[in-house]
Amino acid sequence: MDFVIRMGFVVGVAILSVGCGGKCNADLEGFCQAELDVDTWARWRIGETTNADGKPVPRIEDESRTVADATIDDAVALLRDVPGYVTTFEVDEALIIETLAEDRWLIYEAMTNPWPVKNNDRVCELSVTVDDDVAHARFVAVDGSYPDQGVARQSDYEVTYTFTDLGAGKLEIHEQGNAIPPVKVPKWLLKSAFPDVLFDSLLRMKDLLEGR
Repeated sequence: MDFVIRMGFVVGVAILSVGCGGKCNADLEGFCQAELDVDTWARWRIGETTNADGKPVPRIEDESRTVADATIDDAVALLRDVPGYVTTFEVDEALIIETLAEDRWLIYEAMTNPWPVKNNDRVCELSVTVDDDVAHARFVAVDGSYPDQGVARQSDYEVTYTFTDLGAGKLEIHEQGNAIPPVKVPKWLLKSAFPDVLFDSLLRMKDLLEGR
């Protein structure tokens, strides 16, 4: 979700890409769903909440999944390469602010968005865990820890990637996240980003893992 969920939520890429061609049907929980093939699907819901000032703002929840010809080691190496997020998640800048523990870091990411959406950035705590045939990479936005860069700072953002070894050289990539956009985006424009923003981010990661 990388407009807001790398869900990547990256705003710039997401809102310029519309119409992936997948079928979309809302389920009983209000999630819209789309499927590209038997291995690749996404679901998302755009709701409403209130910010710290008590003003209504959109909240995005999403989940996506695909399968790659890769290994757990490939996935862990990709997510540990924070400067490489410039390619992995198409952000403008990504760096490690501080190493908090083994496989746990404080990171900074910056994004440039097309007019009329303001540019934004975020500071996240990233943790990577590996347990036999499953690995997790969790991103959670945190306050402070990096100087104000004069752009909108995203403070409500959480995304988890889970990689599962399916055997026979196959790796399941599962992403789940929720976030509040750090900048004001017209609702119609926000809705038009989905499901492309999810599929774009997911399939880019798949291509990188497969060395394309």
